[in-house]
Amino acid sequence: ELDRAGIEASWDVTSDSLAAWVAGQARADELVLVKSCPLADDATLLELQQQGIIDAGFSMFAAQASYKVTVINQDRFLSTHD
Repeated sequence: ELDRAGIEASWDVTSDSLAAWVAGQARADELVLVKSCPLADDATLLELQQQGIIDAGFSMFAAQASYKVTVINQDRFLSTHD
C-alpha cells in the first residue's frame, strides 16, 4: 500500500509521517503524536522537526491534511487521560 501511495522508504519517513498519512487517508479530525522527550508547550511543528523530535517528512504529509496536529509528552498525555 505504501509503495502505491508513493511513500519512499527512508529515515525521513518514520512512524510520525506514516501516522500523518494514515490520518489523512482516514479523514481524521485530529492527529496526536505522543513523544517521550520533553516538549516546549509553544513549540511549532517546524521547530519540533528541526530539533529531530518529529521526522523530516512529516510536514509534507501534514501540509496536505485538514486535521489538527497535537504533539504532547507521554507523561502529560497519561496524566490528562487517566
